[in-house]
Amino acid sequence: MRHPPAALALAAIAAMATAAPPTRYERNDAPGGGWRVTAQFQNFNQDALTLAFDLHPDAVRASLAEFGYARDEINALLAACSGCDQAEFDRRAAAFYESRGISAALQPNGRTKLTVNVPAVVERNKPRLRALAQALGRVARERNYGPDQTLGAAVAFVQTALRYQLPPAVENGRNIIGFYPPPRALELGLGDCDSKSALLAGVLAHFSGVRMVGVHIPKHYLVAVARVPRHGDAYIEYRGEPFVLMEAAGPAWRPPGMISDQTRDALRTMQGVRIDPLF
Repeated sequence: MRHPPAALALAAIAAMATAAPPTRYERNDAPGGGWRVTAQFQNFNQDALTLAFDLHPDAVRASLAEFGYARDEINALLAACSGCDQAEFDRRAAAFYESRGISAALQPNGRTKLTVNVPAVVERNKPRLRALAQALGRVARERNYGPDQTLGAAVAFVQTALRYQLPPAVENGRNIIGFYPPPRALELGLGDCDSKSALLAGVLAHFSGVRMVGVHIPKHYLVAVARVPRHGDAYIEYRGEPFVLMEAAGPAWRPPGMISDQTRDALRTMQGVRIDPLF
């Protein structure tokens, strides 16, 4: 469920990001069917890491089938409500979009604005990201990582191993409003800010004790994790608790707590900022 905006408070602004180290992302056929994904990237503590995990086409197809909509689905909605009054049609339309992982909001100009319901997408796709989360957990154990270094590895993977690219508005006849669900982003090895943020949140949701919120600012989306801010961390306060901000989008190499100028400026003005609880 989408919650109303919450009060935000911006703390210290971190330094400029650096260029991301070289990365490698490969998807190959796996012996037992499906794909084997291998990603090589660098954690923020300078460790060179390799994540290898399985991804099945069925997971990708299921994630795509439950997100977005085709024109014939809209036509069916209109036909089914041909005798409805406006209030009933609006109720049915909102329920339809919600079932497709989309939030619909009526604008002052009378047009409907569609946005990704990131919490719903994260919840639906969390089970499909278990193999990736387990691979991250194995690397963390092998490296004797604590929570901070494990968090850094997850952010670095999503931020730099997957290249930044905007998904199309329409793909294969379906309106996907410029968003790839996490399995599709992994299949292609790419995504934009909200696609990568949903992927990051879906992976971190497998780790015990991790609590997150999504932060929407105009034309951008990022994730914040509940923890005590370190010196220089940029964070927000949600219900009186600090959440350290994390830029999933890339391609800039920004550790948790370091944000872009765009994010900083938006949080200073607070215009168009929305917070999405992810726990």
